[in-house]
Amino acid sequence: MEAHREMAYATCADGNAIGVNCGLITKHVGNEEFRAKFRAKYCAEPTTEEKCQLLFQRLVDAELAKRYFAADSQAVIMTCDLRPTECDDPLVYERYLLDSHNAHVREKHAKRVNAIEEEREQRQAEQTREAVEGTVAVISAAGQIAREVDYQKNGGTKCHSYPDVFSGAVTYCKSR
Repeated sequence: MEAHREMAYATCADGNAIGVNCGLITKHVGNEEFRAKFRAKYCAEPTTEEKCQLLFQRLVDAELAKRYFAADSQAVIMTCDLRPTECDDPLVYERYLLDSHNAHVREKHAKRVNAIEEEREQRQAEQTREAVEGTVAVISAAGQIAREVDYQKNGGTKCHSYPDVFSGAVTYCKSR
């Protein structure tokens, strides 16, 4: 579910031109109405067209970086350097960013899913190991009980092993 929230979409399901994670930013900011509002707000004071364009480009770059935070921008730039005529269109550049972003989001999600699955497998292996150890202990105890019953009935030799700090274990035997 988290991957779905981090994905970016070229169009918005609700029909809006732009949303939190949908719609193409370059298409939205390229709209003449948006550009006119931008000029009125940021370029109204005496400023050059060059400074206004620089402010506009910084806004676009910041919006693209915020939306496509998982994109490998350097790889996209290299792709555009290899195909310069394609990237003359800002929409193509943004689509490269969108594809890169979504690929990295899916990869991050897949790694998270794999880590969860590995953790689950480790827990299951630990539970299996504990179950086997428990079964071995029960069988060992049953064997000791059977040997004790046999010793009580038939006599013979009875041995017990006890942990020892120095040698690891000490075994005592007695005959009857």
